[in-house]
Amino acid sequence: MKRAQKSTLELNLVLAAGIWLCLTTACLEFGAKENFMDTSGMISSEEGYFKGQFVPEHDPPISGRNSLEFFLATDDGEPVVGAEVTAMPFMPSMGHGSTEDPAVEEQEDGQYLVTDIVYTMKGEWTLTIDVETDSAEDSFVLFYDVE
Repeated sequence: MKRAQKSTLELNLVLAAGIWLCLTTACLEFGAKENFMDTSGMISSEEGYFKGQFVPEHDPPISGRNSLEFFLATDDGEPVVGAEVTAMPFMPSMGHGSTEDPAVEEQEDGQYLVTDIVYTMKGEWTLTIDVETDSAEDSFVLFYDVE
């Protein structure tokens, strides 16, 4: 193969790989909304009606006040808007919840923010996110080892 043809082929392969990488993951990191739309990192709700991608303020969460951003989608990846969402932290080993009720605020296009998540001590906690829409009710149960 001639040198010019080889260079052109190599350049085309590099460009194709770059475009593929950009479309699948790397370029999605430039904007939070686009990053949430990558459904490969989403988990299914307990009954499978919804998918969610959850980003805690602290990873892992810390003892004290925390927040959590998440993207909520239907099982086929469409953003869920207007859902009734509640959050409940619970420490199974001690049999108690939090001292405060978290607040949930819808942001835009399926993005939600949970604030005032108070983990009163270190250890294993669950955070149950209940979701209700006109067509479905379901929950996510997230497990955290709070530091």
